[in-house]
Amino acid sequence: MKIIRNLFISLLAFIYLFIEYLFWDTILKPIYIKAKKLQLYRTALAWIQIQNKYLVLAIFVLFFGISEILALWALTILAQGFVELFLVIYIIKFIPVVVAFTILENSKERLLTIKWFAFVYNFTMKILHIIRTNAIFIQSKIYLEWIKNRIQSTINFFNKKKGARISFLRRILLYTIKKNRR
Repeated sequence: MKIIRNLFISLLAFIYLFIEYLFWDTILKPIYIKAKKLQLYRTALAWIQIQNKYLVLAIFVLFFGISEILALWALTILAQGFVELFLVIYIIKFIPVVVAFTILENSKERLLTIKWFAFVYNFTMKILHIIRTNAIFIQSKIYLEWIKNRIQSTINFFNKKKGARISFLRRILLYTIKKNRR
């Protein structure tokens, strides 16, 4: 039984790590950071702050539900073999995710006063804690950081080489121009 539990937790850890690195770090976080700078974001937050907690909950559930429906729809599209359409729909899915995350982040205290929501939220946080403290998750995260750093250093290396080639070519061009003027 313990082996099955560890296997299940490891699978969840892998899925969570994959989603965190692939989608949160590369797509959602930059969108969220840019959205926070918009006036529309601040206006929406001010509006949410003055609303009833049940209305805020309904809006959160609506956007969360839309994102999950889009995810299921994308998976059915993928099952039919339309990979490009799957990617488009799955990327579009992140718009309501960002809205739901924003609502949750900025009205969490009020939403946690609703007992069933607090139970679901705390249960989810416990599962995430189990996943994040799993040895496979920690080792995988370290390994993915190493891969990410290697890729970044390789990109930087080639950018430096490209820049060095351009400056070298520029020097040759300037030398040739000077030589021809004499």
